[in-house]
Amino acid sequence: VHSITARRSTVAVQQRQLIWSDKLQQFSDQARQNLTEGAVTPAYRAKVEEVIQLLQRAMAGEWVSTMQYMHHYFMASDLHSAEIKEFFKEQAEHEMEHMRKLGERIQLLGGVPVDKPQDVATFSPMPVEYGTDLISMLEADLIAERATIAFYTEMVRYLGNDDVVSRLMFEDFLRDE
Repeated sequence: VHSITARRSTVAVQQRQLIWSDKLQQFSDQARQNLTEGAVTPAYRAKVEEVIQLLQRAMAGEWVSTMQYMHHYFMASDLHSAEIKEFFKEQAEHEMEHMRKLGERIQLLGGVPVDKPQDVATFSPMPVEYGTDLISMLEADLIAERATIAFYTEMVRYLGNDDVVSRLMFEDFLRDE
């Protein structure tokens, strides 16, 4: 019985290796084609121009969020705002990191990152909302974060398995948000 099980196991492993050998050779052959397309390979199934535009919108939103958090950092000035002031600054830094990652991904897909103020205003999925006191600042930031979470959740669904790298990036952003 032991020798029959061992033979079956060996045959099963050999069959798997043959199947994957063909696939791996196919992947290798495809990887050699269209090298100038960079990250857009035959395995990439998303509509690259649509994804670039959506990434640009997300990047513009991160610019807006950075400005909003930094404004709140500067304006939080009452006696009870020392801790929240640091929170605003840390959030602005997180948003800038998201912006950097989005810009890099846009460039890898062959697009141009959002870098002009008029483009930020045009592409941003949400307006800048500045609060006038700590409560209104926190409310404005909460609204922006909730809208961003809805947008990024939809991006995860939209990208699915067609652009796994971008999807994983948005999943990471959602953990931060």
